[in-house]
Amino acid sequence: MKTEQPQTIYLKDYKPSDYLISHMELDFKLAANQTQTHAVLSIKPNNQTGAPLVLNGEDLKLITIAINGSELKASEYSHKDDFLTIHNPPSEPFALTTLAETNPEANTSLSGLYLTHDTYCTQCEAEGFRKITFSLDRPDVLSTYNVRLEANKNQCPILLSNGNLIEQGTVKGKTNTHFAIWQDPHPKPTYLFALVAGDLDCLSDSYLTADGNNVALNIYVERGNKAKAEYAMGALKRSFKWDEDRFGRIYDLDIFNIVAVPHFNMGAMENKGLNVFNDKYILASAETATDMDFELIEAVIGHEYFHNWTGNRITCRDWFQLCLKEGLTVFRDAEFTSDLRSRAVKRIDDVKGLRAGQFAEDAGPMAHPCRPDSFIEIDNFYTATVYRKGAEVVRALYSLVGKAGFRASMDYYFENFDGQAATVKDFLHCFEQVTGRDLTQFEIWYSQAGTPTLNYSTIYNEQAQTYALTIEQSCKPTPGQEQKHNYHMPIKLGLLAKDGTDMPLIIAGKPVANGMVEITEAKTTFTFEQIAEKPVISFLRDFSVPVNVETETNIDDLLFLMANDNDPFNRWQAGQSVAMQAIISLINGAPEADILDGRLATAICKSINNKGLDAALRALILTLPSLPEIGLKIGKNIDYSAIHAARESLATHIATQNQADMLKLYQHFNQDQNFEPDAKGAGVRAFRNALLRDLNKIDNTDHQALLVSHYKNANNMVDMMGSLSVMTNLAGFDAAAYVNDFYQKFKHDHLVIDKWFALQGRAINEQTLSLVKKLTTHEQFSFETPNNVYSLIGSFVSGNPVGFHALDGSGYSFLADTIIKLDRMNPQIAARMLTPLRSWKSLEPKRQKLAKQALEKIIDVNNLSANTFEIASKSLNF
Repeated sequence: MKTEQPQTIYLKDYKPSDYLISHMELDFKLAANQTQTHAVLSIKPNNQTGAPLVLNGEDLKLITIAINGSELKASEYSHKDDFLTIHNPPSEPFALTTLAETNPEANTSLSGLYLTHDTYCTQCEAEGFRKITFSLDRPDVLSTYNVRLEANKNQCPILLSNGNLIEQGTVKGKTNTHFAIWQDPHPKPTYLFALVAGDLDCLSDSYLTADGNNVALNIYVERGNKAKAEYAMGALKRSFKWDEDRFGRIYDLDIFNIVAVPHFNMGAMENKGLNVFNDKYILASAETATDMDFELIEAVIGHEYFHNWTGNRITCRDWFQLCLKEGLTVFRDAEFTSDLRSRAVKRIDDVKGLRAGQFAEDAGPMAHPCRPDSFIEIDNFYTATVYRKGAEVVRALYSLVGKAGFRASMDYYFENFDGQAATVKDFLHCFEQVTGRDLTQFEIWYSQAGTPTLNYSTIYNEQAQTYALTIEQSCKPTPGQEQKHNYHMPIKLGLLAKDGTDMPLIIAGKPVANGMVEITEAKTTFTFEQIAEKPVISFLRDFSVPVNVETETNIDDLLFLMANDNDPFNRWQAGQSVAMQAIISLINGAPEADILDGRLATAICKSINNKGLDAALRALILTLPSLPEIGLKIGKNIDYSAIHAARESLATHIATQNQADMLKLYQHFNQDQNFEPDAKGAGVRAFRNALLRDLNKIDNTDHQALLVSHYKNANNMVDMMGSLSVMTNLAGFDAAAYVNDFYQKFKHDHLVIDKWFALQGRAINEQTLSLVKKLTTHEQFSFETPNNVYSLIGSFVSGNPVGFHALDGSGYSFLADTIIKLDRMNPQIAARMLTPLRSWKSLEPKRQKLAKQALEKIIDVNNLSANTFEIASKSLNF
C-alpha cells in the first residue's frame, strides 16, 4: 500500500465520550446530487475536562455551523479530513446547528445515504451516519430523534424514517413537494438511524401485541413485487409472536416498517422501526425462490426483529462488543428456526456453516476472539467469529445454566440494561447474579481466539462395571495470542448399549443431569458407574461446544452410531466421519479396494431407507463432506483437485452400490405435490434432489433422462435449480440449452438472474473461469451491485475451490484484479471478497506462491482502502 498505513484501534484504549447528544432534530431536503441536512444536536458535556468537541463527518460539505443560534467564526472550529472540531464548546448543555451537503447519487459505497433505483436509502452500521451529517458517530452515544424529510412527491411519494409518523403534508408554496415528520422516542445510537424515500409498493397488515397494541406492519418493495412479500409478512408476524412466547419481549412502537432494496451491502439492517433489507431476503414465490430462500427470509426477518431488544433497546458500548448483540441474536434466530422447523436439521446446517466459515477463520490470519482486542476497520469484523461462534458461545451458556436459568437471566438483563449501551461483561454478570454461577473462566470464550481441540480416551473395567472417560483440551496459538488458557466447556454425551439404547449416566452415585459434564482443566477424567457392558460412546452430542474433536473413532463404532445414536447430530456426524476418513485415505494413495469396501454405502442405504428419519435428515446423511471441510481437515499442502477426485470416487461408489434403492426412493418422493414452503415439503425436495444428484454420479443415460425430465416438469425453483446444478457439473452433458432456457424464462427477475450467475460460477469444469469473465460484461451484471458480485464472482472464488485454485494461478489473478476494481467503488465488498485468499499458506507450494503474488499485487495498489489493506496485509504476514 503506497500510502500511510491506517491506524489500529484497541479495546484497551476505550474511554467514554467527552460529550453526549440527548436529542437530534434532523431536516432533510432530498435531491439526487445535492441533499442538504439541517441538524440541531442537543449536546451536554460528559466530564469536566473542557475538551474540544470532535464530531465525525465524512464526504460532507459544511455550509453553516452555529452554537445556541450564533454562527461560529472560522477561528472557533476546524473542518479537516473526516472531523469537525469545535475548539472551546460551552461547559453547559448547548444546541449545535449545522447545515451539511452530500451527494447520494455519487455514493457507490452503499454506506451512508445513497440512491438505489431512484430510491433514497441509508446504511449506517457501523460508521455510515458520519456520511450523512456531523455527529458523535459511536454506539455509546444514545439520542432521541425527530426527523423531517422533504422531497418531490412524484419522485418520492413514500417518506420513511425511524419511530412513529407524527405529521405529513404538502410544503407551503411548493405543490410538488411534500414532507413527513417521524419521531423516535427511544434513545438509540447513530448506527440505528435510517431513512428511505422513493416510489414504492406497500404490503400492509397488523399485529395485536400481547399487551393489546395493534401495530401497523408495512413491507415496502419496488413496484410489481408486492405479491412476493406475502411470505415475508407472515414471517414477521411469526417473529413477533415467538419473541413474546420465548423471551417475553413485546414490540414498543405503533409502526413496524421494512423496506426491501436491490443494492445493499449486508443481508439486512435492524434500524429502529425501519428495517432495511437486501431484497433477496424479502421477495419470494414458489416459481422464483428455493426452500433455502424461504428459510433464510424467515430467519433474517426474525433476526432483525429480535434485534429490537438485543441490539436496539440494549445496544453495545463499543464495536469490540459487537458479538453482544450479534452472537446473542444469531442464537435467538437459530432457536426461532428450530422451533418452527426441524431442530435436528437446523443444528446440522449451523455446524456445517460454522466449520466451513468460522473454523477456517480461526485457523488463518484473521483469527480473532468473539470480542476482538483490536481492529483497523470495524466493517471487517462482521465475521463468522462474531456471528456464528458468538452464537455457539451463547448456546454453551444456555447449556450451562439450563432453559429456566437462561430465561430468568435474560429477563434480568433486559430489566437492568434497557436503554443502555452494554458490554459482554455486563451480560455475563446478569447470569452470575441470577444463577449464582461463576462465569469468570467461561468469559475466556469471548477473549481468546482459535478453535479448541478435544482429545478423549476411555477405559472400561468389566469387573468394576465402570467406564472412565478422560478428556483433554488444548488450543493452538493464534496471531497475537501465543499463550492459551483453559476453557469452561459443557460436554454433552451418551453411552450406548449393544441394543442401541442409552445407558443411565451415573457418577459418584448421582445421575448426570441432562447427559452433560463440565470441564475446566487441561485434563479431566469422569468415571461412570453401573455400566454393565462395554458401551459405545456418543461424544459431544448436539455439538455442545465449538471445538475440533481430534480423537478418531474406529469405523465399526461409527457405523454403529450411524445406525443407532439417539442424538440426530451425532448420527449424522458418524457418517461424515467415516466418509472423511475414506476420502483422506484415497487422497493419500490407499488402494480403492481397501477403502471402498461397501460398509459406508450399506450404512447410508439403511439410513436413507429409515422412515423414522425425516427426509431432510436423510438428504444430509446422503451428502458427503464438502471440499472446504475436507481441506480444513487436511490442513496443509491442500490440493483441491485431488480432494475433488477422491470425493467423486467415494460418491460414485456409494451411488453404484445403492443404485436400486436410490432410484426407488427418488420415484417415491418425486410424486406430484403442491408446493408449500414448510419444513416437511422442503425436506422432501432436498431428499429427492440429493438422490437425483447421486444417481447421476453413475454414467447412465436413463438417469440423465430423469435429470432432464426433472427440470422440464419442475413446478418450483428448488427442482429447477437442483436439475441445473447437476447438469452443469456433469461431465459430457451439454447443459447450455437448459441454462439458456432458464435465463429466457427468468431474465426479468433480477434475483433469479443472480441464481443463474451463481449456477455457472460454481460449475466445476475447465471453462468456468472464462465464462465467469465473460459474464462480468453481461447486460444484467454490474460491479456496483453487491448481489451480482456475490452471485457470480463469489460463487466462483468461494463456492468452486477446484476452479479458483487452478494450478496455473488464473483464479488468484482474476480475484486480485476484481478486488482492485471493487476497492475503488465499495471497499466493504472488496474486503469481503478477499476471504478465499486468506488461507493461502495452507495450499500446496506451487499454489501458495501464486496466491501470495496475487496478495502482493493487491497490497501494492495506491490508495488502497483500510478495509482491504487490513485483510490483505494480515494475510501476507501470517
